[in-house]
Amino acid sequence: MKRIKIILSYLLGFILSVSISVLGLLIIFKYTVFNKSYVKDLLVKNNYYESIYNYINEGISDYMVSSGLPESVIDGTFTKDDVEKDINLFIDSMYEGKRVDIDTTRLKDKLRNNINVYIKSLNLGIDNTDELDLFISDTAQIYTNEVKLYNMVDGFSHKFSEFGNIVDKAIIIDGVIDIILIIILIIFGTLNIGSSVMSSGIILILIRLFIFDRIDSKNILIFSESFSVIVKKILGNISLFMLISGISLIIVGFIVSLLKKRR
Repeated sequence: MKRIKIILSYLLGFILSVSISVLGLLIIFKYTVFNKSYVKDLLVKNNYYESIYNYINEGISDYMVSSGLPESVIDGTFTKDDVEKDINLFIDSMYEGKRVDIDTTRLKDKLRNNINVYIKSLNLGIDNTDELDLFISDTAQIYTNEVKLYNMVDGFSHKFSEFGNIVDKAIIIDGVIDIILIIILIIFGTLNIGSSVMSSGIILILIRLFIFDRIDSKNILIFSESFSVIVKKILGNISLFMLISGISLIIVGFIVSLLKKRR
């Protein structure tokens, strides 16, 4: 009976180690990938809004080359604040599991007005309004594409929100399981809980070494260079947090083990 109790306690100790590691990973993801404030703060620190603003200007300027219109017609059609507001709106929709349509009415109206003013200044008229409408629509689409990552994640927004909710529930469930396992192991009294905590730290560090350290983050290119920079930063921070968490758990587990030996 005693042997069974010892075997069972070591089995539960191993399960506790894995469970604590999973809890650590879940918490890290909750406060990085699934933390809207964290992501927005990262965008600010890495000048993402300004980069997208510049990309939009460059894209529209390139598109205008064949139109014969001067680049001055896009002056005042949108601002950096407009870009930041619409990107934040897009991010909010992702975390809420909704699909958002960027309102480009102001941009279109301003662009149309600028073109009309330019044409009138040359004492010319508009021969083909359909072509003008198409040009304005395409210009607005360039804006929308850059803000919404070319609509590539629209179908994923609902799932992304669901994943976030699953992570929240999993943290609670895993935390309760850890508490129950710790109570059982204390009752058994045959295993040093500190060793389980240290093992969980080692598991986190091993996961980091065998998974995250093997990701070639330097050559990641998703949607655009600016977005890729954000992805690299998030992956880098997750890797760093795993290392810090792993080392912290090892230290805590070691201290717990020392305290138990002194009793």
